[in-house]
Amino acid sequence: MPGVHPSAFLPAAGSAWLDEMLWRGGGEARIGLQPVTPLAVTLRQPAETADAVGDLDLRLWPQGRYHPALTLGMRGLGESAERLDNAMLGVEVAGVQLSTGLGWRGGLANHPGAPIGLVNLRVRVRLPLIKTMWLTASGGTGGAAWQPRLTASLRPLQGLELSGGWQRRRGLLLGLALRLDLTERDQPWPLPARRPDGQTITEITATMPAADTVAAAALVDNPPTSIATHRLGLPGIAMQMTPGSLERARRWDGSGAEIRRSARFSRAPYPSLLAQHWEIGLDAMVEAGPGPDGTNWAQRSSAGAALTLVPLAGLILHGGGRFTMPEPAYRPALAEDTRGRGGLAAYMAEPLTLERAQGNIVAALSPALDVMLEAGHLEEMYSGAGGELRWQRPLDRWSVGLTAHHLWQRLPGGIALLRGSDKTSGHLTLGWEEAEADTRLELAVGRYLAGDWGGTASLSRRFGTGALLATELTVDRDGGSTLGLSVTLPLGNLWNRVEINTKGKIHPLARSRRERLDRAFTLGDLRHAAGYGRLLRDWDRAFTRPVE
Repeated sequence: MPGVHPSAFLPAAGSAWLDEMLWRGGGEARIGLQPVTPLAVTLRQPAETADAVGDLDLRLWPQGRYHPALTLGMRGLGESAERLDNAMLGVEVAGVQLSTGLGWRGGLANHPGAPIGLVNLRVRVRLPLIKTMWLTASGGTGGAAWQPRLTASLRPLQGLELSGGWQRRRGLLLGLALRLDLTERDQPWPLPARRPDGQTITEITATMPAADTVAAAALVDNPPTSIATHRLGLPGIAMQMTPGSLERARRWDGSGAEIRRSARFSRAPYPSLLAQHWEIGLDAMVEAGPGPDGTNWAQRSSAGAALTLVPLAGLILHGGGRFTMPEPAYRPALAEDTRGRGGLAAYMAEPLTLERAQGNIVAALSPALDVMLEAGHLEEMYSGAGGELRWQRPLDRWSVGLTAHHLWQRLPGGIALLRGSDKTSGHLTLGWEEAEADTRLELAVGRYLAGDWGGTASLSRRFGTGALLATELTVDRDGGSTLGLSVTLPLGNLWNRVEINTKGKIHPLARSRRERLDRAFTLGDLRHAAGYGRLLRDWDRAFTRPVE
């Protein structure tokens, strides 16, 4: 797993980890995600600061037959951290991983001095009683964190790693790590996902298998020639298949790829009949992160419930509340600057709050252009009105959007608005989806809740389990940065209407700057759930005879 000492080798995609390294007089906690193969993101709390420090590792290419692996990294993202940019080359032969490279203290953008040398050597050893042990020697020149380190690690149980070693200037080291692999299953646990309803115009959620839903309507006697998808009334994709292709699919005559090549895909029409008019979302969430102005880490444990009504296509009514566990010792301090989310501590002190009560209108103005208007209590701290425009052609992976909202801050524990707190926030967004829509990237530039300006890069990856890994990096025009991580694990669906999730978030709490509106719905999420990319992901499997 990536640590403070850079390496050219990264864990497998779909990994999330939490580890603690202790030494005499100090320690360091780290949590990390690898949503996609070439990118690993880590948040850590060094012993010398209460603020969170972010690390990014980007593998430009893996090791090949005639060239080593190349990984670029940035360590020390944050307002009070020592920055190190690095480039590492790596070679693996017979269980030996050797990474060497250079690092620039202060970051390449800040006119660094001479580079420092970095090395990381890992050797896999197989022992009779212990299946595998890794011996690691790493270090660099300059700074206590880069001093030479020797460690040995082993995994007595799946997902558990124990380590011990020695580092110059720190002495003995003891470590424990927990690792979660989100790629092992293809369904949520412990309950099933929402089941296909078999309708010719069918609702698809983010955790439903889109192709299986379409197949449920197509692989029947006398199937319709056109099947369409939607999400909460916003049109998705329409599939037109010839009677011959439908008959072949029903008889399992041919492969799913052949059926797909004969189908025509286009933007779906408005759903004339909604099979479901309501759904409920339940979640348990834990948030943790550094408090304002470098204060100690804070924590929030809460449970939420939300009801979504769709009385007719294009109209969404949504409301929800949140119960916060009474944990005064873990609340963040009240920031001096209460703009943005600086006053979050006062809202966390309320055990039960109205989180949202809003109305949304969604419409497809053309096959490529969608619009959303929304008003009401849009999140826990802010009420107001605004909208979103988004351009994405039905079969394209790229999108361009614009959001704008005029907001007022709500008083803690009620629905009244704070006089004189009105502000305008908005962003220009550029989005991209992987060919099969598992991975999504969004770049946003605009004005945040405190009136500050900057940009945000968001990356997310959803797996067959429905699990979602997401990371977000925000940089303002003054050079400050914020890094956040989140993991969402779906626990399944009850009665085909109640979605249950558990969430974990690591991000700064009660900060005034670099904060965006936490919206319940976005056009990108609605289009993605019922879109072309997710339909293609499992199409060949859904329309191919199962192996008995």
